[in-house]
Amino acid sequence: MSKAKVTKTNLLDQTKTYSHKIFLANLGMYGKVFEESKALADKSVSKYKNLTSKNSELLEDLVARGEKVQSSMIESVKKAKNEQMSSIEGRVKSLRENLVKAKDAIIPAKKAADEKAVEAA
Repeated sequence: MSKAKVTKTNLLDQTKTYSHKIFLANLGMYGKVFEESKALADKSVSKYKNLTSKNSELLEDLVARGEKVQSSMIESVKKAKNEQMSSIEGRVKSLRENLVKAKDAIIPAKKAADEKAVEAA
């Protein structure tokens, strides 16, 4: 029986030792995962900061370009508006002149017609 006790005790000690090693291995794995996760997080933060900086530069560049395009478009619209206004003003002036001419032609003709009507009556 002493041999059986020694074997049981030995087996129990080995089980405790292996259990403790498995526990330590799990802790080691947790530590490794934590360290690698932290390294990846730090790398991501660095990339994010770099990307944010580049995005800010890109945004500023796009805003400057947008301001130039806006200025150019405003000038183009003003020029087109002025050209259209000149054209419309020219047409209105021509219509007024034609109306005055027509009025000047109609009034004497109407007076003559009225006089003929009075004479005929």
